[in-house]
Amino acid sequence: MRSCALVMRILLGWAALLLCSGCYSHRVYSWNPVTLTGPGWVSFHGQALWKPTPRVPELAGDVFAAVNTNSGSAFIQFSKTLPFLTAQLNTLRWEVDIPSQSKTYSGGYPLPSHFAWLQLPAVLQGQSLTRPWMETGDFLNWEIRNPNTGESLRGYFNLP
Repeated sequence: MRSCALVMRILLGWAALLLCSGCYSHRVYSWNPVTLTGPGWVSFHGQALWKPTPRVPELAGDVFAAVNTNSGSAFIQFSKTLPFLTAQLNTLRWEVDIPSQSKTYSGGYPLPSHFAWLQLPAVLQGQSLTRPWMETGDFLNWEIRNPNTGESLRGYFNLP
């Protein structure tokens, strides 16, 4: 009888611990509001075609990209009336938000091997892309491609 009561107390203790502990979830990084008119920000407007995977048709839309040459931060938005995708980077973190899928992806460096959008600031600043990404074209008319996944992003920027 005594051992049964002890077992019940232990089980109740574990159940209480599990119920009270809840589920830990990674806290999403809190980005400061983007002020693109501050010092160092350079903005670009253009058109882009994004092919996330070889089996998905290309998505056409407007691209807005801004990079801060002082801080290394960047803001990118791909839209067609409503945003398809918004990406932000700084020297420590990156985030990609896809509102139509109610999904947000984020992480630290190195940049992931997917999301061509995260490579766009390097193109705009004349820097090398993260492997395995490849770039062709020039500053105003570019293509970014991942030969391993088939993801590609190509477009152009209007002259200021």
